[in-house]
Amino acid sequence: MAAMTIVEFLRESIDQDEANLRDYIGHWEPNPIQQRRLDDFVAKRRIINLYTEAADRADDDDAPSNHEVRTAALADVIKILAEAYDTRPGWQEEWRP
Repeated sequence: MAAMTIVEFLRESIDQDEANLRDYIGHWEPNPIQQRRLDDFVAKRRIINLYTEAADRADDDDAPSNHEVRTAALADVIKILAEAYDTRPGWQEEWRP
């Protein structure tokens, strides 16, 4: 089994946190704090998607000249998001920003 990538690790961790919160909320309407957490999961997924799109284009011949800089900046964002889960199994110290 290949080692998990930071993106896979982060997506799995976010999915797990969201599932736990939704289990806790149950069929009730989320309170404002719970809704904020749910919104945070959406925002984190959007950042991850921006990063993966940029990383996928990094080798394209038509990539903009600042593309590498953008990808590096988004990689830092991904590391920052993942660091919140540094006590979980699967965390790799090399991901620390």
